[in-house]
Amino acid sequence: MKISLHPEVKVQVTLNIARSLEEAKTQEKTGKAVIVDHNAEDRKAKSAPAAVAPAADEPVAEVSEEEEAA
Repeated sequence: MKISLHPEVKVQVTLNIARSLEEAKTQEKTGKAVIVDHNAEDRKAKSAPAAVAPAADEPVAEVSEEEEAA
């Protein structure tokens, strides 16, 4: 951010807005804001293919103990 105090006086100011001292240090070190996307998990869940469960009226194959042992 540039601030003109007077036609002959100019100064560059860097603003660092952080939620904690640790976050401020990370921002100062990397030069980038720490951004948290609180909706990332929701978007990931919506875009992932859902597991298909059998419908309630569809028969489910059962495996007998004999078949499991084989």
